[in-house]
Amino acid sequence: MSMDILELNIELAKEFGVELETDFWRQAETFGAVVDEVARHLGVKGEESTVDAGETLPKLIEAVIEITGTKKIPNGETTLSSLVPIWRRHQFWRRLRERFPLLPTIASGINDRTFRILGFEPIPFFLGVIGIAAANSVENPMLKYAFAAIGIVGFLGFVVIFPLLILTLFALPCKRLREAAKVIEERRRRWEAVYRGDLTDIETKLRGIFCRVLAVEPENVTRDAPLSGELELC
Repeated sequence: MSMDILELNIELAKEFGVELETDFWRQAETFGAVVDEVARHLGVKGEESTVDAGETLPKLIEAVIEITGTKKIPNGETTLSSLVPIWRRHQFWRRLRERFPLLPTIASGINDRTFRILGFEPIPFFLGVIGIAAANSVENPMLKYAFAAIGIVGFLGFVVIFPLLILTLFALPCKRLREAAKVIEERRRRWEAVYRGDLTDIETKLRGIFCRVLAVEPENVTRDAPLSGELELC
């Protein structure tokens, strides 16, 4: 993620309480696409993504059951990390945010590939143990060196992956379903308290943010302005 996009996301969070996914920024082509995405997150024009206050938790539980296929009915105290294995957390959270866009994004830098790697985290450790044990049990010098090399590579792989495993402990922004529902409702109340507008108002505020962050003139920030062209978004 570029510095421009990071700055834009910070400004969007301050102004609207909205954070846009990295995948969206990669796919978005025009300024108008950003306006429409922010409007969708905020539920402007009655988008289906809006959830009424007080109904958030039941709808969240319903979505979790559908996404995970769990047979055990979760409740408000259910921990999100217990619903899916480590290597599926990022995908799970992304699908949940498609239903509830006001949920915060997952930890920056954690992607699907990282979580898939973490699913194999025990393998290099056991490979290291087996390699060292085999090196100590054989007499042939060549085999001893070969097994020792396998053991060292296994332990090095474990050392590389282990910090990522620790990082995933903080990857899901909300620990429990009730906490996630509370975040959604707080963000909605904040929005309703400080800003009640239509698509035109959102576009005007976004234009000001783009002008400040990207140092461009307002007349260049039109709905059809390409993000990678006139706006020079890196």
